[in-house]
Amino acid sequence: MNRVMATRSVSLQEERTATTRARILDAVAELIIEEHPATLSVPAVAERAGVSLRTVYRYFPTKQALIDGIADLGNDQTAAQFPSDAVTFADMREYIPHLWAEVQSTRGLIKAQHATPLGQEVAKSRAERRIRIIQRVMGDEGVELPPDDHRRLVALIALLTSRETLFELTDVLDLSVDEAANVAVWALEVIVEAAKRTKEVGQ
Repeated sequence: MNRVMATRSVSLQEERTATTRARILDAVAELIIEEHPATLSVPAVAERAGVSLRTVYRYFPTKQALIDGIADLGNDQTAAQFPSDAVTFADMREYIPHLWAEVQSTRGLIKAQHATPLGQEVAKSRAERRIRIIQRVMGDEGVELPPDDHRRLVALIALLTSRETLFELTDVLDLSVDEAANVAVWALEVIVEAAKRTKEVGQ
């Protein structure tokens, strides 16, 4: 097999892998939205996706892995452009608008998720990952605070960058997604600068 054929074969395999993974996650999303959350089982997902149990387990070895996968739905382009282990504080002016534009495009799914116990579990999983990113970014930024102040700062940033904040700013306060993102980034920068200067949060 020559190099061109080998490359083409790898590309087709990657495409099939991505398509199968997307089918499985679409099935999880449909079960969350349409059925009782208790129906989320690996056999139910496999049946809805039209794949074997073995295939589901190959992509998602546990039910928790399925939940983690559905938690990332809607953020694929942002995740590709800003890998979670590489996001910096300087990226925020681009990262938040990209992220929130994608969130806006999947808001129906998100609101349906939040209406179910399983959706709340998904939201918690997503929030835990967001907090880990924030903690790393604050460390990289050189923000040094006492433990309680650090905890409050991370919680405040997590709230500012959450989907709930986006929906409040757009649905209730009538801002566009771009305006909401700009306001959130401005507030984030002000808060972090104040924390650096005063060495305290919420005192």
